[in-house]
Amino acid sequence: GISGTTEVAYSDSICTGLQLVNFCQDMARDALKDRIYMPSELYSKYQLTAPTFLALGAAAAKRMNKASTAMDSSFSSTTTIDVPT
Repeated sequence: GISGTTEVAYSDSICTGLQLVNFCQDMARDALKDRIYMPSELYSKYQLTAPTFLALGAAAAKRMNKASTAMDSSFSSTTTIDVPT
């Protein structure tokens, strides 16, 4: 495990970043299905309409899928990553 203050802060930052990416992915997937689970007050605050929000989410989903495909193709079945134990 980790115990140093710096390491814990790095770990927290990484976990927070991953969770934010997860939220974005979920919002993008929902947009492809014409679903919004965000309070309307929030997207209204930024002067977005529901159709605009859905269009932005759908565009983001397409980009995420393209990035995911590119990452998947960069790893072959022979690729190994050494992880210290």
